[in-house]
Amino acid sequence: MKIFILGYPGGMGGANTECWHTVRLWREAGWEVELVPTWGNPRPGRDRTRDQLDAIGAVTHTGYSPETLQAVPDLPGGIVVGMCNSHFTRNFHVLKSLGCRTVWVNCMTFAFPEERQAFVDHGPADAHIFQSEFQRSMLAPELQRLTSYQPSQGHLVRGAFAADEWQFRPADHGPGEPFVIGKLARPAPDKWSSNHWRILASVPYRQRLALVMGWDKALEGKLGKPPAWAEAIKPQGLSPEAFLGRCHALVGMNGGARENWPRVGLEAMAAGVPLVVPDAWGWQEMVDHGETGYRAGSDEEMAYYLARLAYEEPLRLRIAEAARASLDRLADPERLTADWYGVFRSLGRSQRPAEPQPKRIAMPKRPAKPPAVHVAASSPMMISCHCPTFNRPDQLAEVIECFRRQDYPADRRELVILDDAGQYGDQAGDGWRIISVDRRFRTLGEKRNAVVGLCRGDVLAVWDDDDIYLPWHLSQIAAAVSAGARWVRPETIYTLTGGQQRLRTKPTGGIFHGAWAFTREAFEAADGYPMIQSGQDQGLLKRMKAAGIETFSTTERPSYIYRWGSHGGPPHLSAMGKEGYERRGRESIAWTPAVRPRWTKDWVRMTEKKVEAA
Repeated sequence: MKIFILGYPGGMGGANTECWHTVRLWREAGWEVELVPTWGNPRPGRDRTRDQLDAIGAVTHTGYSPETLQAVPDLPGGIVVGMCNSHFTRNFHVLKSLGCRTVWVNCMTFAFPEERQAFVDHGPADAHIFQSEFQRSMLAPELQRLTSYQPSQGHLVRGAFAADEWQFRPADHGPGEPFVIGKLARPAPDKWSSNHWRILASVPYRQRLALVMGWDKALEGKLGKPPAWAEAIKPQGLSPEAFLGRCHALVGMNGGARENWPRVGLEAMAAGVPLVVPDAWGWQEMVDHGETGYRAGSDEEMAYYLARLAYEEPLRLRIAEAARASLDRLADPERLTADWYGVFRSLGRSQRPAEPQPKRIAMPKRPAKPPAVHVAASSPMMISCHCPTFNRPDQLAEVIECFRRQDYPADRRELVILDDAGQYGDQAGDGWRIISVDRRFRTLGEKRNAVVGLCRGDVLAVWDDDDIYLPWHLSQIAAAVSAGARWVRPETIYTLTGGQQRLRTKPTGGIFHGAWAFTREAFEAADGYPMIQSGQDQGLLKRMKAAGIETFSTTERPSYIYRWGSHGGPPHLSAMGKEGYERRGRESIAWTPAVRPRWTKDWVRMTEKKVEAA
């Protein structure tokens, strides 16, 4: 099965470089990739990109035009991807007429006029890729307003990035030595702030220098001539690696452009150059403030954070190292491959690519990762994870990330979160959604029944907001249900209590409700959760047994981590006495406009370390 790209990688601009990284990712998954340049003729031995693609087994078709696309072998009816390529939208009608399954990757946070018109005239693409939730929030409403686009056609897939192509080499900096502040962007006026020189001049460090690349006469007309303490380099005057190798920090202030998933940010993280960027747009999903970089809310804050990095070398190096480590999460190839697999599955069974296979081609080795534990379901069952939550935004971000990392097919699972603190407003991501109401449920049992009622799956998996679900959790449930289980409870789980450094294994003894799953038929036969506060989980156990529902105990590798006092959030209800539910309802609630899924630890790696027996 083939995946076609209409377009070609290049060395300048985020979409062009991302195209290479995406092709490499797909080839490492064992998928066939064929490219149709629009409409150049890159030749072997004369074009570096062509030679790179040939080396990894990607096929390049040359000599074609919009009028002859039907002659590209296997392209009619095939999967065709466009990555911010105007020729894709300009000839969208041709692809539609050939019965192609179309995938559109917009690299911007706005729709180009030509793109908008193509989708208005011919309907949306079969799949639209969003690389950040910010981008989705900017593009999806317009698509829904102007076209027949449905939310199920939108997929969050972060931009592919092979960090192993970059050497981590933070530039040396000693006390009183020149501190080089870099800015790298294409020469588009909206990529450059008119305050650029003023902001850098206000950095309270005498030996500060500026280094910019992407400079041309048009920019000089907007920003003025570079000051004596600045060096301006024309577009592609240096390789990105050489440019970043000279920088001690990189800034991201723009002149109107709102960043989606800035590739220059990933490159800086890989190279060891700390970021100081606006506290806005896709930067908020990429940079953890104070940990992997700084997000500034004003020009003055930007100058302040740059000065901190200039004066505090241990801090600068610590941030650089944390940023590099964060790429294991931001650009995890296993997760990105799974996300793309979900996209291609959604396009229809006849065009579905093979599941990812082990790496088949010679590539620079990535850091070793724990092997995924995946048990394929024997039936395409829909699994709904149901999560009641109250005032745990940090823990909620972590369990959403747990859901996103599941290896069970993305189009056959959902996570429904019911918040009755009115804390979030309605939010949605790739397969998950938060439904937020500002009226407290009378009992937790009623709240659990309500969130189950919002689910559409035939299999219901408990998804508590303060525990951890490992990537193979849903696959194990699916295997058990396929074997005839109506009520799934694991024999063994992991636990992590306050002050504990390692996971412990613990027999469940039939409790630990957070790890349960059951069919909807069994849940309804038991008449759901009793309408009580603490203890509704054991109330459900009694009802299931009274209804004659037998348990199925999974014996595979534990897939659930029970946390007690180890997550820093509000305590378990079971530790708060009979009035715990009411007491929690009186907590002060902080409005949280955006929940950003993330893991605070590498939970999979923790399972690989020495595990203590409880």
